[in-house]
Amino acid sequence: MARSHRSTARLVATTAGTVVGLVAVYAAAPLSGRNRAWGVVVGLAAMTAVIPLLVRRIRAVLATDKPVAEAIAALIMTSTLIVVGSASAYFSLASSRPGQFRGLETKLDAVYFAVVVMSTIGFGDIAPTGQAARLLATLHIVVTVSLVGAAVRLLGWAARQRLDRD
Repeated sequence: MARSHRSTARLVATTAGTVVGLVAVYAAAPLSGRNRAWGVVVGLAAMTAVIPLLVRRIRAVLATDKPVAEAIAALIMTSTLIVVGSASAYFSLASSRPGQFRGLETKLDAVYFAVVVMSTIGFGDIAPTGQAARLLATLHIVVTVSLVGAAVRLLGWAARQRLDRD
């Protein structure tokens, strides 16, 4: 029993540490000024990194004695990586090419917009107005729908497979 609590505590700590680390790197990263183009590159790379992360997390779900907890942790990490990656790209694009977005002026605006796009709510207070911004938002929507949808299905499948073995 103590070992089970330790493994759960380690999973929670790892997940929280990953989320805090990604947010801290985003907050500290110089995504405007001379380095603004790197934000788009880093953002797209972060969203692409979701695929190997998912493969690794699915294997972990299949191997653990707590598949549901592992699947939830994987979804949290995947979502955070997509939000931080897209926010980096949005902020860098807004900083480097004024007029691409209406209402996106800060890094927090970019995170907020990324979450709004992921949730498909669309309040309208921040909007892509330029072609590059619209392309980036479209890519974000495609990544979100395909990867998060696939992640939920695959992680759910892996958790069921693991639970059925017991």
